Amino acid sequence: QYFVLDLEKDDTLAQPRVSYRVDRKFIKLREEENFPFEEFSHNFAKQKLNFLESMESLTSFTFLRFLRRARKNHQQCLIIEDGAYIAPVLNESVLSGLSISKVREKYHLPQEYSVDKALPEKLESALQGVLLGSLEHTRNGYDRLMRIQQKAGQLSYPAFTIAVSYVKTQLESDAVASSVLNAIESVLFSQGYVLQRRHVHLFGSRGNIGRSLMKYFMGRLDEPYTQISASDIKVNCQPSLQRLPNWHPEPTNPAVPGCLETCQYSELPLEVRHNIDLVIGVSGGPTPGNTTFEVSDVVDWLLHGKKRDLFLASGSTKTAEFPDLLAWANEIFTYKTRKIVIANRPTYGVKRTIRSRISKRYYGSEYSFNILHEDGYWYPKNLFFLHDLMPINFLYYGVPTEVIEEVLAQLMSAALEMVDQLPLKPRLYAVDFDPEATHQVFRSQPLPQGERIPLIQPYS
Repeated sequence: QYFVLDLEKDDTLAQPRVSYRVDRKFIKLREEENFPFEEFSHNFAKQKLNFLESMESLTSFTFLRFLRRARKNHQQCLIIEDGAYIAPVLNESVLSGLSISKVREKYHLPQEYSVDKALPEKLESALQGVLLGSLEHTRNGYDRLMRIQQKAGQLSYPAFTIAVSYVKTQLESDAVASSVLNAIESVLFSQGYVLQRRHVHLFGSRGNIGRSLMKYFMGRLDEPYTQISASDIKVNCQPSLQRLPNWHPEPTNPAVPGCLETCQYSELPLEVRHNIDLVIGVSGGPTPGNTTFEVSDVVDWLLHGKKRDLFLASGSTKTAEFPDLLAWANEIFTYKTRKIVIANRPTYGVKRTIRSRISKRYYGSEYSFNILHEDGYWYPKNLFFLHDLMPINFLYYGVPTEVIEEVLAQLMSAALEMVDQLPLKPRLYAVDFDPEATHQVFRSQPLPQGERIPLIQPYS
């Protein structure tokens, strides 16, 4: 990822535009293949594609090459993916009756006539007898496929998922929470701070990772009931009437009763907001009507916060938790030092790197402000974007190997079970909810004979 900054005639910076490119270091090609690196970079920038759209374009292009080889060699294929980049595209495109040329147009794929010539005109015809189905292990993928199924009444191909299984939602989420805390604490230590004195706000406190974080904070902070505040869109919601497995917590129940939780951050008392010095996001990012930590919240803290330093960290996928903050910081700090204005107050801003004072390892970016207040004094404030607001747990170990091996073992055993049970109706099957995706799958939770638990609704 890199930022393209457009200069206007008055030399003030316009809003940064995020663009992507395909890194040659991570592409392994067959000897006979060339790859249109420059064309992809041009398309990504011209169409202003976000990360998901860029990945859909890249994976659709490579899948069409893969499909040609499979048909030529009379082979079948099963899609196993992490992130839902290609399965939703194929399901939606087939349900819409798209031709391969229309797929290229819709998803901004470089033209490749040798591939298209070897395939039938309709995508559905090209996939017939070749694509067995798909397997996905992220909640993002689960939600995208569920929305397609709800809209159309079915999918085009069977899709297994482990995204809502016990292993994923309980075991892996708990390990991710531990890894998030470990990484945050390592950065704090490197700057001379300790975790137990921080006043924390957690976005997504009633999600799978958030629940574990809330419980961990109870044993890690000096006075947790006064040092923790949290927000989650499920606060104040009535319990769902949908049946859940015995091991699944009720989503509307707090992880730690008695802690201050609100639906929106703006509902917190001002004295609580102004005392916060560590913000963690594991909500999955803002959605319409449901914000996370916004630029206005940062400005309010810069002007009225009681602490000198504010640490921000994301445990969400990619950089989705605080997108507006990233754009704002990159807009302001294009140069190393800048004179800026915050709420009509003269301010000097400096961007520095956060590094371990011992190993010199890169830990993210520090944004320092010196703000002129009404009393005539300049007051310093510092924002620390840990790991540049990318998933903080990936700064070190992500999900520890001991746990991720169980997740991948479940993924692969579900793939084998899917192939053994074909043909299947074209719909979404979830491990620990549907018997087809649960029988003989590694570490699956047994279902009563012949019973099926209704699938969890996608996030709004």
